[in-house]
Amino acid sequence: MNLVACPDCDHQVSRIAEACPKCGRPLKHRQTTTGILAALVIGLLLCWLLVTFILPRLGIWYPV
Repeated sequence: MNLVACPDCDHQVSRIAEACPKCGRPLKHRQTTTGILAALVIGLLLCWLLVTFILPRLGIWYPV
């Protein structure tokens, strides 16, 4: 289990906890932002592959 320090009281808190059990401070997790960023990068990569390799071979789109 991964632990992080609470920014207010430095108590070790689980990464999946929503708040510090000692002081009650709500914790923000970067996991959501990382997931959105990963999905965006994968989506852009798939679009690039589609436009660069797949559509020209099917004769649907030709790069200028």
